[in-house]
Amino acid sequence: MHALELRSGNTSSRVRPTTTASARRRLRAYLAAQAPLSDERLDALTKRLCDETDELPADLRVAHAQAAVEAWRDRVLDDAMRARDADGTILRRALERQPDALLDDDPEVLGALRRLHRELSGRAELPSQRLAGAGPWWLVAPAVVTAMGVGGSWWMLQVLGTSVAAVVWSVLFGVLLSLHGVAAVLALIGLVTRPRPLAEATGPLPKTALVMPVYEEDPERVFAALAAMRDGLLATGHGESFEIFVASDTRDPRKAADEKRAWRRLASHAGDKLPVFYRRRAANVGKKAGNLAELFVRHEERYTYAVILDADSLMGAETLVTMVRRMEARPTLGLLQSSISLRGGETLFARMLQMAHALGGPLLTRGLAVWCGPDGNYFGHNAIVRVDAFVRCCGLPLLSGAPPLGGPILSHDFVEAALLRRGGYEVRLAPDLVDSYEEPPPTLREYLVRDRRWCQGNLQHLRVLFADGLPARSRTHLLLGAMAYLASPLWLLFTVVGAFALGGLAQQPAALLGLAAFAFGLLLFPRVLGLLYALAHARSHGGVIRLVAGFVGELLLSVLVAPIMMVARTLFVVEIVTGKAVGWSPQRRASAGALASLDRRTVTTSLLGLVGLGLSALLPHPWLVWPLVGPCALAVPLALLFGSEWVGAAARRVGLFRVPEEQAPTEIARELERRRGYYHADAACRFRDLVLDPDLCARLQAQLLDDGELDEALVRQAIERGPAGLTEAQRQSLLTSREALGRLHGEAWQHWNVEDWELPHGVRAEPR
Repeated sequence: MHALELRSGNTSSRVRPTTTASARRRLRAYLAAQAPLSDERLDALTKRLCDETDELPADLRVAHAQAAVEAWRDRVLDDAMRARDADGTILRRALERQPDALLDDDPEVLGALRRLHRELSGRAELPSQRLAGAGPWWLVAPAVVTAMGVGGSWWMLQVLGTSVAAVVWSVLFGVLLSLHGVAAVLALIGLVTRPRPLAEATGPLPKTALVMPVYEEDPERVFAALAAMRDGLLATGHGESFEIFVASDTRDPRKAADEKRAWRRLASHAGDKLPVFYRRRAANVGKKAGNLAELFVRHEERYTYAVILDADSLMGAETLVTMVRRMEARPTLGLLQSSISLRGGETLFARMLQMAHALGGPLLTRGLAVWCGPDGNYFGHNAIVRVDAFVRCCGLPLLSGAPPLGGPILSHDFVEAALLRRGGYEVRLAPDLVDSYEEPPPTLREYLVRDRRWCQGNLQHLRVLFADGLPARSRTHLLLGAMAYLASPLWLLFTVVGAFALGGLAQQPAALLGLAAFAFGLLLFPRVLGLLYALAHARSHGGVIRLVAGFVGELLLSVLVAPIMMVARTLFVVEIVTGKAVGWSPQRRASAGALASLDRRTVTTSLLGLVGLGLSALLPHPWLVWPLVGPCALAVPLALLFGSEWVGAAARRVGLFRVPEEQAPTEIARELERRRGYYHADAACRFRDLVLDPDLCARLQAQLLDDGELDEALVRQAIERGPAGLTEAQRQSLLTSREALGRLHGEAWQHWNVEDWELPHGVRAEPR
């Protein structure tokens, strides 16, 4: 067992008497917390401060060092620098790059540190790309599917006549036919073709970063996945060509404390062969896109490629190495997107999504890869990018006007792919790289929360659609992304208008039956093709019976979910058109119980469904809207059912909705599960880190708006007993007072067992 594993959880409730030897170790630990000093520099500073305090009692030596560091910081920062860096965050980042400057008064050294401070104070952004207009020639790309829709509309008009309702209904039918025809065509292409894998280079691999952006995520899952990927890369013999970079935008210092503790554990095991870096920005400007932009601008010369992950991503080592080799063999390739499978779902809703993705995903991804060629798309994660190309081409423009349709672009991935193509780089999909995973949303609520943000981002793409220089297929990606959400209000309108327009069809039962068969056949076509393809690999789904049962069950549940999604997305579009913007809130990736899956959206949908059932009696053909309003009225009980882990576990026991990743887990998935417990959060350790860590303590103090009442007795008890000697309520009480935090930060370094808190050798937040 690694020494850190024994030490990091050591929050002894007793404070040991301070001896001269322990004071020296305590002083060394304090200096190591200020900057990642080299051993030589750390020993020299420790000796210097010990010599200066030789006449002082042992307990006061750290107090002297604290005063020396504060006095040195005041000499480094002038008034303007101090105004920009009130809590010292930027100075600590500068010391990550130039750690030996700590307590150095040489004018040249301090000058270099101040220049670095000014550089890090500035915003690191990609150059914004222009969005001038373009001609209409690009519309040739979707012409085939459009012709299909026009033909469908013409046929409907021949049957229904030319009344206003018939014309509107026929036009809507043609538009929806075109939209859903895209998926059918791609699935058919995927079934009958097999893209040829790109060539792979041989020889040494260039430096590649595995970038994990996180925002208020569960550190246990994040760092367990990174540990599994790190060990897999080391086993391939190519570990030295990779570095892991955790780019945190977490705002809550408490959650950041758990992140940093998990990072220290992972980094201490990585060693020099595959280092793990952790950086938390002072301000999360630009959200995820801004986070990545700053990292690439700061470290463009260090990395040739970067594999962009999401907080729930997991990728096999061979897949990662293969992606780098393919990028090396093709200098014009700017981005390579792997296929993505869903895994890890526990609720009924998550398992249903996994099943649908397992059946339809492979064919659609393969068909998309064939159709796109070099004009591929980007899914936002589980992809590798050429860093210098990304920096040169992918500066996101700020859309004119205010959100939701103006301002920063929320769904940046589609736009970045289009900008890379405009810059002359290829963007390709690799459907054969399958050891690549993410986790499905656990509940209908979480799915809708994410979908609301995507809806706003994809409708913003309509503002990018006519930018100059984009290939036709890149424009098509942007258009189809927006239409995926605009289709919902169109379907709702189609259903309502159809209740008035079907008078002609009511007299022609054969035509009505043909229309219904054609519409449902088109919607089911990709699913049926997916089932036929999966039957050849039925064993990976638990056998033919379980596969077919899962297909039928998923289809029935999807029929119930589809109307709810249609109403929710229609409300999303209405909110956006009327000017209601949405922020970027943290995702909840684990179920918090069935009741937590309810929110205002599901309740509103149920109420609208009940009202719709009542109003349907006024329609000439009420039976047409019953399949829509019926499931909507049941939105609340359906959300409870879908969000139940108990129901999901029951389905798993009988083998329903079983996917290949569950039937035969890959090595990388097994490694993740084995490592989860090692990175769990611990309340006492979290409190210790918030008090001792200079960055976390300063940020927490800055976030406290009002100073809580100082409990002198509790502060003294904390100093005497240590973190584990307090109850959780007592720890939380201390964390709400700026004055208590300041006292604790100063005195805990003098009295707690901080020698065991020292960072492992070689661990630093950012590369120099």
